[in-house]
Amino acid sequence: LIGAHGAMCLRLGDGEQVTELGLSRRLAPGCWDLVTAHWDADRGTAGLRQWGCVNRWNSRIGLVAPYEYDDAADHEGGIAFAASPAGEFLIAGTRSADGAVIGCYNGKIDLIGVQLQALDQTAIDTMREGGMPPAANMATYWDTSVGYSDDGIGDVIRDVGPHGLDALGVNRPIRGMKGWNWR
Repeated sequence: LIGAHGAMCLRLGDGEQVTELGLSRRLAPGCWDLVTAHWDADRGTAGLRQWGCVNRWNSRIGLVAPYEYDDAADHEGGIAFAASPAGEFLIAGTRSADGAVIGCYNGKIDLIGVQLQALDQTAIDTMREGGMPPAANMATYWDTSVGYSDDGIGDVIRDVGPHGLDALGVNRPIRGMKGWNWR
């Protein structure tokens, strides 16, 4: 999530216990970032990383601007809960106390996926250059561009990974916008 001070946060919880990691660098308005988060239930560890994905086409801040985008936070041990197999994964939204999806995310998200293991630096570098994450540990990889037709596009966001875990867009998210690697 994006915290009140404008920096990325990772919140993990099971309804009773909550662990939150927060980055110190605020996101730069109008700029793209690659963000990864990982959680290892067996070790009780978690991490959050962001890297700036700035080029001369996709950002309000050019390559020559002295702005540091990269940041990281780690939690080493002590996260003592496990994910529910029936749990949901919510991207860019908020749930009310009664479970309704509420709130409004006003931004762009590109390249959404879930891996079964934390990505190594080689995989992250591949993604930063526009490549796919490793298929061997891929749980999902949602492609927001799949499904367009002459009649438009629906609310289903297709998983192009090996498991076909399609997502459901709520509140009519707009798709087909310029992504981080648009030229």
